[in-house]
Amino acid sequence: MVQLKGNHPTGIVGAPTGQIAPDRMLKMTVTLKLRDSEALSRLMSEQQDPASPNFQKWLTPQEFSARFGPDPAQFKAVHDWLVANEFKIVAENIDQRSITFTGRASQAERVFRTKIVTYSGGESYANATDPYIPAQFADVIGAIGGLHNVMRSMPLSTHSTLRMTH
Repeated sequence: MVQLKGNHPTGIVGAPTGQIAPDRMLKMTVTLKLRDSEALSRLMSEQQDPASPNFQKWLTPQEFSARFGPDPAQFKAVHDWLVANEFKIVAENIDQRSITFTGRASQAERVFRTKIVTYSGGESYANATDPYIPAQFADVIGAIGGLHNVMRSMPLSTHSTLRMTH
């Protein structure tokens, strides 16, 4: 297992107030990395360079996915790993590089080897550490969303007030 770096929120105001309910259902999404990021960077530079034969030669979504999207076998392997861990797949799209699934908080904590703690009396929750994934997916999985909801439940006091002028 390897830790998926940068996949837990930092800078949360306040201390944790408890542990998430083990049976709370979470909707999570695995996002797979793009393949061959060096070739993609080169292509993007060439598409902007008037001297390049690739100048303004844009890829269709299908061409982009075929060249830089996840390998279908790796996509299936991630899908199968989630299913083997008893998560329920609710949506998947190889072109969008995502697999959306549901599971209990206790399941997510066990599989991803992280604790999910609550804030603000239980309304907000977040994984306390970066999740772990099988080493075979270190270059495949880019992010796991849904292990926290702190982006969606910010107190109103952190937003600026809109002032109307007449």
